[in-house]
Amino acid sequence: MEETLWRQGTRTQRCFSLSAPVRNRCCSQPLPRVITDFGADVAFRQAAKKLEEHDGFTLPVERIRQLVEGHAQTMYEVPVLNEAWPSEPGVPWVVAETDGGMVPIVTPDPAQPDQRGGKSVAWKEAKLCLAHALGRATPCDGGTLQGGVERAGGGTL
Repeated sequence: MEETLWRQGTRTQRCFSLSAPVRNRCCSQPLPRVITDFGADVAFRQAAKKLEEHDGFTLPVERIRQLVEGHAQTMYEVPVLNEAWPSEPGVPWVVAETDGGMVPIVTPDPAQPDQRGGKSVAWKEAKLCLAHALGRATPCDGGTLQGGVERAGGGTL
């Protein structure tokens, strides 16, 4: 993208950057969601090609890797939900939807001196759930990679 730069004394002003909700070397709010969706389905280089094909611009493969792995780390660090979920006691009806899918888990071989080689892939089932009190628009969400259908249906994701 080309942008007109204005000089004010010794300072440079970027008119587009001031008016748009993006900054240099950053992503707009919906972009990481699209990238994470592509990066979860295919390899990062293929995700870069999909991004160019669908949205018409390129992003370095390393940046795509950082965004997808950062999102995965955030999901991994989210604490396990407790018995009080959803957090509104005394609600007569709770509307909930649970879905699952297989997620590739890549583990490096500790015997390899270079961690890029000798990786193994195992597939785990991820269960995601969204619930809200009937008539309310504020949902609670949760997910787990541990356990299966029995654990997800037991209310202790």
